[in-house]
Order: sequence, then C-alpha cells, then structure tokens
Amino acid sequence: MSRTPRPKLSPAERAHLKVLAEEARCERLERRIERLLDQQADARQAMEGEDVYRPHVLRNQADRWEALELARINAGRKPSRMCSRLPSRCYDAKHCNRYLPEDCE
Repeated sequence: MSRTPRPKLSPAERAHLKVLAEEARCERLERRIERLLDQQADARQAMEGEDVYRPHVLRNQADRWEALELARINAGRKPSRMCSRLPSRCYDAKHCNRYLPEDCE
C-alpha cells in the first residue's frame, strides 16, 4: 500500500491557501459575533419587558389528547399553578388503553 506523494505547492499557492483559511476564519468569527449580538438583543428586550418569542420554544409537541387534558386540568387554575405536563401515570394508562380523566387530577 504505497501512498502517492502530495504534490509540492509553490510559495504562491501556500500563501493563497493561508489567505483562504484566514478568510474562512474571519467569516466564522463574524457569524459568531452576529449570533452573540442577537442573543444580547433578545436578552435586552426581555429585560425591558418585551416578549421574546422563539419558534423552537413555542412549538407545541403535545398530541391532541394531551393538549385537551392539559386544557381541562388547567381550566380555572391560577397562572402560577398551571401544568405543562400530565402526571406520568396518565401517560402509562393511555399507553395501556385504560385512561380515565379522573385518574390524573
């Protein structure tokens, strides 16, 4: 298993590769700085009292059954007492087709 030797690069080609690598590094840094500035702007908005909504945070991953049960359980509760997830016994009972709404309150 003999390897084919790499072709020798001329000084101009080596310099060109260094310039390309430096440009790529600068682009990565610029993207990172932009990301950090966006995060700071979001934090500043949140501290000023503005709502900051992100799609990945707002996405509802509950199925229809879970959403209806959560709405039923949370109806009439104070905002500080709202549930975002049903007790585990509800999911176990649903999995076994033995779910009854009154079991999970």
